[in-house]
Parts: sequence; structure tokens; C-alpha cells
Amino acid sequence: MSESKIINLPKKLPLAERISEAKQIISEWTKSLNIPFNEKIDAIQLKKCERNKKEYLYHYIIACGTKNSWRQW
Repeated sequence: MSESKIINLPKKLPLAERISEAKQIISEWTKSLNIPFNEKIDAIQLKKCERNKKEYLYHYIIACGTKNSWRQW
């Protein structure tokens, strides 16, 4: 699965609201994928963040099978 998503959010939006909005968009995105997102082994990664005069652009990807299996010692 090589999925990507660009999220554009206004600069005027406070940080907490940008985070909340991005979280909602990512949640909807992962639910709409053709190949289901597996929370146990897949990860969402922020690959790039850009800004211009009016907005922030967040570039996300899904990295399949990249989550580490951590053991508790």
C-alpha cells in the first residue's frame, strides 16, 4: 500500500484546531482506503510540512508494516 494524502489547513486556524482537523481528516482517509489500514503494523508518517502566506500543507503517507513490535522486558 503506497497511499499518500496532502492536508491543507488555514494559517489562521489555532494550532489545537489544526491538530484536531488533521486528525479527523486522517481518520476519514484511513477508513476509505481500498486496502484496510492495520493499526498494529502500519504507520501514518508526516513526510513534509510546507507553509505559504495563507495555509499549511501537511504531506502524509502510510508506511505499511513499519511499526516495530516492542517487547516489554
